[in-house]
Amino acid sequence: MLSMPSYRFQRRGRFSLVLITGLVLAVSAARAQSIPDELDKLMSTVVANAQFNGAILVAMADEVVYEKTFGIANIETLENIQKDSQFRLASVAKAFTAMSVMMLKEEGRLSYEDDVRKYLPELPYKGMTIRHFLSHTSGIPDYERLMDEHWDVENRDSPSRKLADSHDALDMLADLSPPVDFEPGEKWEYSNTAYVLLSLIVERISGVEFASFLHDRIFEPLGMTHTLLYSPIPDPPIENRVYGYRVAIDGSARFPDDHHYLNGMTGDGEVYSTLGDMLTWDRALYTDQLVGRATLEEAFTPGRLRDGTEHRYGFAWFIGETQDGRKKVGHGGGWVGFRTHIEREIEDRNTIIVLTNHSSFYVGAIRAAVSNIIHGRDYEMPKRSIALAVGEAIRERGLEAAYKLYTRLKRENRDAFDFRPRQLNRLGAYYLSKDDVAKAIAVLDINVEQFPEDSSVFDWLGRAYRQGGDLNQAAKSFEKAVALDPENKSAIDSLEELNSM
Repeated sequence: MLSMPSYRFQRRGRFSLVLITGLVLAVSAARAQSIPDELDKLMSTVVANAQFNGAILVAMADEVVYEKTFGIANIETLENIQKDSQFRLASVAKAFTAMSVMMLKEEGRLSYEDDVRKYLPELPYKGMTIRHFLSHTSGIPDYERLMDEHWDVENRDSPSRKLADSHDALDMLADLSPPVDFEPGEKWEYSNTAYVLLSLIVERISGVEFASFLHDRIFEPLGMTHTLLYSPIPDPPIENRVYGYRVAIDGSARFPDDHHYLNGMTGDGEVYSTLGDMLTWDRALYTDQLVGRATLEEAFTPGRLRDGTEHRYGFAWFIGETQDGRKKVGHGGGWVGFRTHIEREIEDRNTIIVLTNHSSFYVGAIRAAVSNIIHGRDYEMPKRSIALAVGEAIRERGLEAAYKLYTRLKRENRDAFDFRPRQLNRLGAYYLSKDDVAKAIAVLDINVEQFPEDSSVFDWLGRAYRQGGDLNQAAKSFEKAVALDPENKSAIDSLEELNSM
């Protein structure tokens, strides 16, 4: 195992540990306290711990039991989030794309078994159907990776990189014809490309732009007056727009995180909406306002691969069960600063909608706690990021104090913090982005000490040594990563690159 940096044990000093609200995790959701009060206790804690900035709505049956907003909508103007604030939904918007396809199918204008080249003849791939696209089983290559490698490469690292849209993605797939990831129907693998192309299929069949189709056929008929498909080309104003941002992992600053050259894509995201409109959407899915019940049931039914294996995905909905075996569907999203989720317990008509704009890593844990509360179960407060605690300590007190803090918290407050290896990997990556290799190696050495059997920690340590110019130590770290996980592609590629030098 690689040794710890010697300076870690040479410095001495005192440091204060700020008490953290809500470190007691196992919380009894006693029936004596109302569900709204219990939800408020949860949300007050996560807001105080800087784990939440956004909006949340909880509905049970036909009643909204909790709806609140917290924090800022725009870090430049410091406007507060309101109930009519419009959030970027990210991949939660895929359900609107799927609904568009379902509507055209009911009208007899397409079949799920149609070859997609019937509508997109320029695609160079055989055997992919609309059903494959809807269910993420097509094997079509990832457009994001393709665009990153080939689109406006001279401005790759510049905010002025030319904006791209869905038609550009289609053209690039047609021109470059990258190989498929797998044969259609062979496996399940999440695909943003498939949903981008579905939006173009809707356009070609309907004869109108995808934004117009969504507005005229879904948003307006349902009364979703604060929902729209946005494109930065030509960047129309959104009255109550929320902007994404991120917080430096050492807590030092907040940065805008809203612009991206791929924000012009359609189908896989880019819809803005509000809590109220998303509840309207949820309620409409219990009716036949848009499509019939049989069509909706198929959207909420797990699919099957070519060999008959079931996968837990329908048409833009992940499919699961509540703890008591009742059906639920849901979908999450993440793009630029936004992290979003909708969860629907269909049989009980319970709905949880979470919209955030600060690159949150806590949406899943918050949603799980909310679900437990509404069912009267014990729940856990979301664990705090040990990376943030260590990063703040390094910034304020230095490396020695940070190491002491890490070991103390792991000994005394293990259940209150997320100590998984990826936490300090993230912090190490942050220091590498700042070209502070010494701090990165110090942090990643802690990870190696704590998780000597984890391949990822050696992979990241190898990256740090490589960036610092110590290619011998880099190779040793990558070799260890591959020995622990022979399928660690990142470490394998890095090692091959070093060996070829």
